[in-house]
Amino acid sequence: MRYGFGVDILGTHIRFGFFEETGKLVEKWELELPGFWDNSQILPAIAKEVEQYLSRKGIFEDEIIGIGVGIPGPVSSTGVVNKCVNLSWGVFNIDRALSGLTGLHVKSSNTANLSTLGEYWHDSTSRNMVFMAMNSGLGGGIVCEGTLVNGASGGAGEIGHIIVNREETEACTCGKYGCVEQYCSPPGIVRVARRQLIATRTPSVLRNRRIFDFREVLKAAAAGDKLARDVMNQVYDYAGQALAAVCCVTNPDTIVLGGEFCRIGQPALNGISWSFHKYVFHANETVRFRFADLGMDSTIYGAFKLVYDSFAE
Repeated sequence: MRYGFGVDILGTHIRFGFFEETGKLVEKWELELPGFWDNSQILPAIAKEVEQYLSRKGIFEDEIIGIGVGIPGPVSSTGVVNKCVNLSWGVFNIDRALSGLTGLHVKSSNTANLSTLGEYWHDSTSRNMVFMAMNSGLGGGIVCEGTLVNGASGGAGEIGHIIVNREETEACTCGKYGCVEQYCSPPGIVRVARRQLIATRTPSVLRNRRIFDFREVLKAAAAGDKLARDVMNQVYDYAGQALAAVCCVTNPDTIVLGGEFCRIGQPALNGISWSFHKYVFHANETVRFRFADLGMDSTIYGAFKLVYDSFAE
């Protein structure tokens, strides 16, 4: 039996999955990242975690297929990270760097692309899929005729940076203005809520709080708070608008919502699909919406699948 790792690098922690070559998840766990860490320490931390895990389990390196890694930014098919702004990384070859630290085969891709691959792997009914997930930002991925679309430099599926508001005056983390990620992400939801609090006199429990996070907005909306519900309707409208634009190019049979959208539940599915059908080109009206079957684990599954497929080539 051979094994492999699927790794998901997030802003505050790293998620690990250890898989059998059959695709069965043996174990999963998380490594918290202290806030004072320099992000240059992330790869050495992954290498140390892998080494310690294999040592504890008594598994030898020659039994390991490799390590698949999800990065919250564009990665080329050869493993070159193209400026991951969320981690303050520049341009470098992560596959080569992590392989040098571990002695193992490494294959990496964009986090959202791997989430897409993981979901596609577990959904035999879809050949053309668009995946959109809200985590620290808003990511996406595309499968066309059974093939994950990576793009020339790893930038395919960057749904979060579709511009949906040309009147925006605050810059996105990418440097542009009006990206859908500025509204349909945890900090984006808070931004929309604060603007609503300033622009309206609508009563809300949020008015009593100088500091709040997106979960409090979601909780208020679920409890019927009008302002919070208006905020989430605006968020869903922007998300549906962006997905309608993507579908004009990809014509998928399925749209999958992942990350925090899964936690929100049916209101997110209903709100985004309603907005989508308001904007969508008629040829895409029959698309099926669903939540990610694998939930928060889709990236580690996709990461393992990526390194398994590259090892088998």
